[in-house]
Amino acid sequence: MKRHYIFASHGSFANGLLNSVELILGKQPDIHTLCAYVEEEVDLTQQVEALVARFPAQDELIVITDIFAGSVNNEFVRFLSRPHFHLLSGLNLPLIIDLLGNATNLLI
Repeated sequence: MKRHYIFASHGSFANGLLNSVELILGKQPDIHTLCAYVEEEVDLTQQVEALVARFPAQDELIVITDIFAGSVNNEFVRFLSRPHFHLLSGLNLPLIIDLLGNATNLLI
């Protein structure tokens, strides 16, 4: 089973965080970002559905959003019944470095 991460935020915070993570840890091909409300005409629900659909159901998907119960987080709540899907909130650099540093021992 392959593990994928999604950083999701209001605005471009997720992209900035990924940039910082890659500066510290190197290229991270299994991390994907969703930056909501950057483009006015983009529907968040469709954006989330399209991103989640890119990953096979048998793969583990760890989504980390910026704000608990925020609109971005709430869009991902619908996928909690999906096998191997995990939703965390409080996206921050120390959390990500710890998660990635312990990725082989991670039990969620």
